[in-house]
Amino acid sequence: MSNPFVVGFYVPEEYFCNRSKETELPEDCILKARTLSFVR
Repeated sequence: MSNPFVVGFYVPEEYFCNRSKETELPEDCILKARTLSFVR
């Protein structure tokens, strides 16, 4: 089975849809120069 994730190069917009809610917190942290960690 091949890896379903695109890694190692620019990922086009078509791979990201309806993600405005998920990007709200990281974008806010970037704009305010805050540190953010993602824990799975």
